[in-house]
Amino acid sequence: MIEESIAKSNEGGAKLEKVTEVIMSITDSATKVKILVDEVNLGSQEQARGIEQISKAVAQMDQVTQTTAANAEESASASEELSAQAERSSTSLPSFSRWWGKRFLTRVWRNRPSRRRFNRRALLGPLGDPSPHWTSSL
Repeated sequence: MIEESIAKSNEGGAKLEKVTEVIMSITDSATKVKILVDEVNLGSQEQARGIEQISKAVAQMDQVTQTTAANAEESASASEELSAQAERSSTSLPSFSRWWGKRFLTRVWRNRPSRRRFNRRALLGPLGDPSPHWTSSL
């Protein structure tokens, strides 16, 4: 009976060692799982920050797009207004050019430094308009 108890005790000790090894293995695996979960958590936080940055960038691009659209509308409106003004100016410009050209030529003729013959064609274009070399600032 003592021998039987010693054998059972030895057998129990061996089983206890196996259980200890299994528990140690489970503890190691749990530690590895915890490390992996922590890495996934860190990756999720970084991803959330990245998504937040992308969201801010998209909002800024939307704001720039709206500003650009508003500027384009203003430019189109200004272009239409300038076109209308140019159209109005083009209808009155020929008569003004003829009047201005005659007045300018008269002034030049009266204030010429010499009495030699004045070349009117040099100052007027083929249609009687002032030469493109003359500007209204004179």
